[in-house]
Amino acid sequence: MSKISFRSILLANIATALAFIFPSSFYTEAATAQSTQTICGFNVPTGYVPVRFTYVSGCRVEGTSSNNATVIQTPYSGLTMCGFNIPTGYVPVRYTFVSECRDGGTISSNNATVIQTPYSGLTMCGFNIPTGYVPVRYTFVSECRDGGTINSNNATVIESSPSTPNLTPTPSSTPINNLPDNTVVGDFNGDGKKDVYFQWKASGTNRLYLSNGNGTFTQYLNPIPASAINGSPDNTLVGDFNGDGKQDAYFQWKASGTNRLYLSNGNGTFTQYLNPIPASAINGSPDNTLVGDFNGDGKQDAYFQWKASGTNRLYLSNGNGTFTQYLDPIPASAINGSPDNTLVGDFNGDGKQDVYFQWKASGTNRLYLSNGNSTFTQYLNPIAASAINGSPDNALVGDFNGDGKQDLYLHWKTSGSNRLYFSNGNGTFTQYLDPIAASAINGSPDNALVGDFNGDGKQDLYFYWKPSGTNRLYFSNGNGNFTQYLDPIRN
Repeated sequence: MSKISFRSILLANIATALAFIFPSSFYTEAATAQSTQTICGFNVPTGYVPVRFTYVSGCRVEGTSSNNATVIQTPYSGLTMCGFNIPTGYVPVRYTFVSECRDGGTISSNNATVIQTPYSGLTMCGFNIPTGYVPVRYTFVSECRDGGTINSNNATVIESSPSTPNLTPTPSSTPINNLPDNTVVGDFNGDGKKDVYFQWKASGTNRLYLSNGNGTFTQYLNPIPASAINGSPDNTLVGDFNGDGKQDAYFQWKASGTNRLYLSNGNGTFTQYLNPIPASAINGSPDNTLVGDFNGDGKQDAYFQWKASGTNRLYLSNGNGTFTQYLDPIPASAINGSPDNTLVGDFNGDGKQDVYFQWKASGTNRLYLSNGNSTFTQYLNPIAASAINGSPDNALVGDFNGDGKQDLYLHWKTSGSNRLYFSNGNGTFTQYLDPIAASAINGSPDNALVGDFNGDGKQDLYFYWKPSGTNRLYFSNGNGNFTQYLDPIRN
């Protein structure tokens, strides 16, 4: 597989998590050829892109000349730019208007060239296209009154399929700057596309971006009232707590035990439940708060653990904003002594999430397979302690052979040593020593990530060294070895 083809696959897998980072992704439209059609009394020539927009004279967005303007283009809405209030259902696109540019066809005095991201370089129609912009041919139709109120500085250019979503206006063109504390991903409207949620913990400010599936997002400002989740909650967790196919949000203040559950309504709003778990039951700063469906009923549950004492609490969701409590479903004496890692995964493939504990230095480990009734079956050192002692840096969970059972992968960053353990589904594991050559992933990579990057049902591994940009992708072959791709994302 070539680097180019992998890049397409990888970006397709992580697009919803990356698109929001670069503001230009909200403003980029590609030019596509359209066949001749008549809209608004104007004959659209073959090879032109019909786009509805509003021309704002003298608007100085991303440029210095008086010929710059803001295009208003579907399918976004909201903010004010250059003193112009962008109507609902339109999106701002930066461009430069070039009067009487005769590029790409027979052009009348009302035709122009749009300069639109993300390109650079060339000169067209005597106009020097600034770096980062791309030329797009269009036809300007004076006073065409299709789809809006038009004044003397406005005009509508034809658009094949207008849309007018009802969205919340944005206060600025960079609504996710200023270092949000948390960025979480989940399908909050149940359409099968991952969405992105940002949170500023102290102020409670939050933003929800529902994915449109085409590299753009629909924005909702403070879909959860800021005053309800300010004061720096310690944990923000995502899970489908009522089993309706839409991800919900759970906030926890560890010391006081205060907690809030927000069940998603699927339309950018949430229904609030205050302290659905009694604060007095989970105060005292639990070390871990984990989400998983521990009884296999399709609703996510919550598990709390105090590492030193081993105290733990399981809360099975009833699906209506309440939980049923189970005290120490795993004996505290079995998991006290501050285990370093507590991992959740379905290790026997029965549809119920299980819990795995690991003490890194000694290699001691415990597996607890859920019985689905708030009890667990214990397996002591299901992986030989001598094989995973010495403080591995990463312990990752994923189904690396596609058999429906979660497996374990451990990695020592400096040396590159690594171990893969395929779950046999009965509390035992099959070991593979250095399934990835240690020399390929030594040198302390900053990130080790799990994901099915080629869509074959088997989880793969991705390593990234931040300073150099070096990265490695390993597609799982399902038999304990991996196929390597060097720098699949070019630095």
